[in-house]
Amino acid sequence: MLRTVGAFPSSVAATTERYRGDAERLEARRRAYLDPAFLASLPARAGLSPGDRVLDLGTGGGFLARALARSIPLRVTGLDLDAGALAWAARAVADEGHRWMDHVQGDATRLPVKPGRFDAVVCLTLLCVVPDPAAVVRAAREALKPGGRFLAIEWSGVGSFSDPADREHEVLAREAAAAWVRGFDAAHGARHHLGGDVPALALDAALDDVRVGGHLAVFSPADRSRPLADRVEAVRNERAEIGPSLERRLSTGGMPEERIARYVAKRSAALDALLADPTEARFARAAWVQTLPMTVVSAKR
Repeated sequence: MLRTVGAFPSSVAATTERYRGDAERLEARRRAYLDPAFLASLPARAGLSPGDRVLDLGTGGGFLARALARSIPLRVTGLDLDAGALAWAARAVADEGHRWMDHVQGDATRLPVKPGRFDAVVCLTLLCVVPDPAAVVRAAREALKPGGRFLAIEWSGVGSFSDPADREHEVLAREAAAAWVRGFDAAHGARHHLGGDVPALALDAALDDVRVGGHLAVFSPADRSRPLADRVEAVRNERAEIGPSLERRLSTGGMPEERIARYVAKRSAALDALLADPTEARFARAAWVQTLPMTVVSAKR
């Protein structure tokens, strides 16, 4: 049963449409980098059992909530400040036929839920975009039942990029990745690779039994273990993101303008070559691989 909790604005249809582009790009990126085996491991890391109540903080389009619900039957509540995100998430839940999922509009530092209600509180790359991640972890603790677990998945480094077929492409992409993170941190007043700080945040919030793991998110157009459609979509969405907004982010991160121009030209050409012939044979010839390290932390109330 799908319940939508909280009042969405009357312009929700327009809000959802505005959110759609961002949501679809984020979904494509997460499908590309977070492999099914990793996602399937998360219920065990969160100590979940069938029927448990789960709160997904900063749910956005509901990627993590739906991934958990695919593994075992759960009662999941997705929370986000953005009404458009929640409306999009509700539509995605309905399209996939999940049951026992609802959505609440609210602030992750001041949760509009009863204390001690949830068996698990989870979040995916949320702490790196909020001004006060410690407040989010404290709020998560209050929402947990005694013995419930908090699970956070966060970026833990800039990552790497390799292209043995084009050394200049490799160097420019690595330079751009580092500049993007610096620009991200400046724009959000936060830290993109916050993963290493999460264990201390959990302990400071009086959580116990802190367990730390890792995951190396990898994307390669040639990776036949992922559906071709997902790889094509990821490439298409990355290509759509190349433009003035990206260039401003790289500039804010300190990348020289001439290097930005060269990177944009080089990266666009690499992506366009794939999209011109989006077949398995063409994608299999792509030599470049991108990796992004993540930290996975769970802790018990």
